[in-house]
Amino acid sequence: MTNYFAAEGGLNKEDPEMILRRPPGKLLQRDRAVHRDDFVALAQESSSQVVRAKAILVNGDLELYFLPLPSTGMLYPDLDHYLGLRDFVASYLARRSALGLRPVVKFAQLVLFDLSVEVLLKDSRVMLEHEEVISDRIRAHFSPYPDVEREGWPFGRALSMKELDVLLGDLTMVRHFTSAHFYPLTSQEEVPGWERGLGAAQIQLNKTQLPALRRIRVKMIYPSTDS
Repeated sequence: MTNYFAAEGGLNKEDPEMILRRPPGKLLQRDRAVHRDDFVALAQESSSQVVRAKAILVNGDLELYFLPLPSTGMLYPDLDHYLGLRDFVASYLARRSALGLRPVVKFAQLVLFDLSVEVLLKDSRVMLEHEEVISDRIRAHFSPYPDVEREGWPFGRALSMKELDVLLGDLTMVRHFTSAHFYPLTSQEEVPGWERGLGAAQIQLNKTQLPALRRIRVKMIYPSTDS
């Protein structure tokens, strides 16, 4: 049979980048990934040590950043100990890509910082529990790890004083939040940030970064007892 007319109204074949940019849907048959969110889901499925992940397109290449579970007793992972896990996740994703892609798998970038906050309390009575309650709430809020109440700090979301104003405003012992200073660190720094100089009102994160809070200093101001 001969077709004497050219086909009309069709669409060009989608390349992998176009497919990855489509809205997320369900995985294809046999758990094959076709969207960025699919790669995130499969990365977390690959190992219980993969806590969170994010996939982004960079110049047409798919890059996947993941956060591993830290060792017992550690706040954050020593990433040099997880190189084997990184390679395993990369291999796992490559085997399950419906597009023939080999995603570039990297660790999420942890931005280490110290934090100093100042609050005015409602009661002049000194209670050591106040400092612990405030510190625990702040650490949980800025944690990159999920818990029963939180999904973990979002990739790329800035850290700012406004967050603390809302966070501490409903604590019964706090009259109001006064100030905060963020101190970005390098992994080699052992001296608390507030001993090195002035801090910043916020820390900007890029889309592959997560916060890693090291030390918290809570300065509590008590109401004057003068009549």
